[in-house]
Amino acid sequence: MENLDLDWQSPMTRNQLKERHQILKKIRQFFDDKGLIEVETPILAQAAVTDVHLDSFSTDYFGKKYFLNTSPEFHMKRLLAGGAGPIYQICKCFRLEPTSRKHNPEFTMLEWYQPNYTLQRLLDEVEELFKVFFDFDLMERYTYDFIFQKYLGVSPLVANHKDLAEQAKKLGLHNAEKFDRDTILEFLFSTCIEPYLGKDAPVAIYNYPASQAALAQITAEDPRTAQRAEVFYKGIELANGFYELTSWEQQKQRFQSDLYQRSTNNQEKIEFDQKFLAALKHGMPQSSGIALGLDRFIMLVMQKNSIAEVMSFTVESA
Repeated sequence: MENLDLDWQSPMTRNQLKERHQILKKIRQFFDDKGLIEVETPILAQAAVTDVHLDSFSTDYFGKKYFLNTSPEFHMKRLLAGGAGPIYQICKCFRLEPTSRKHNPEFTMLEWYQPNYTLQRLLDEVEELFKVFFDFDLMERYTYDFIFQKYLGVSPLVANHKDLAEQAKKLGLHNAEKFDRDTILEFLFSTCIEPYLGKDAPVAIYNYPASQAALAQITAEDPRTAQRAEVFYKGIELANGFYELTSWEQQKQRFQSDLYQRSTNNQEKIEFDQKFLAALKHGMPQSSGIALGLDRFIMLVMQKNSIAEVMSFTVESA
């Protein structure tokens, strides 16, 4: 029997919908003024990301498995390799993670790439974008090593696994010694550092450990670190950027390492993206790129406490 008494309304008023629209309009104007091309890439992909920290939604299309994109990254880099030049995109992404005030499994991403930009130059552009919406003097920038030593008194590049595990155990990570080094570092960072970042101005943390490089190049001056940066504001992670890895051989090795780790973790068996590797082999220009969670960003602009307050409908109300 039909139930027509369900709560069908969006939490957003017309004025709030209009405010979100204006924010998106300003973002597009920002990139249009800089000469970037807005692009569209597939939401359904033939391959999933191999990252052990990301799980993808999948669907069947006439007997063939497809994946909802966790990011437009691989397709945008294929465009870069094809000569697209500076590009940006605002699109829906999907990640199989529990809902929270900062996450909905379907969310909106802003991602852009600048050929021939260093990572620090791209962070200058991030700072410029933030100043369109927020009032602050300068975006603070610290290395991952510095911020760990500031808040925890330990170097994540030097401390051994046992010492890090002991510190994590004291902070509530049970059986910490059974977790790998990066999981422990992530726990320490999210527990003791992230909530305190960017109270007055955005903060960029860069030179992450090489083991957390993801798709970033290793830092030539210090091979213990990678040219990866994350941006935080009001204690919330907003963006993740790389000086992009362009070597298809190194990327293939990282994919294979991910697949081995996924197998060890008993995660879903997947194949890595062969077309992305083919694009890198063809040649992608040296570039920096960054992905920014737009719902979180808009939440801060509109001064709300949850992304559910700035989305027309969440997964629970869809």
